[in-house]
Amino acid sequence: MRRYLISTVVAALIASTSAALAAHKADGTVQSIDNSTMMLTLKDGQQFKLPSDWHNDMVKKGTKVSVTYEKNETGNMASAIVPQN
Repeated sequence: MRRYLISTVVAALIASTSAALAAHKADGTVQSIDNSTMMLTLKDGQQFKLPSDWHNDMVKKGTKVSVTYEKNETGNMASAIVPQN
């Protein structure tokens, strides 16, 4: 019984950790990009921290985008921003 309980607890911990690290996706229209703080804001208010080396001339205010991001203790960290047609 103890072995079963330990296995169940370990499996639950692994599952919850994997879910927390999973990438998320948001679609929307760019409201602003602040290059000094490296923040992208969508019209619906969602904000994403951009990677320090991020640069894309195709993404600007009014562009419809799909943002892939991960949630962490400091907010939403964007890993990809793809312009949509």
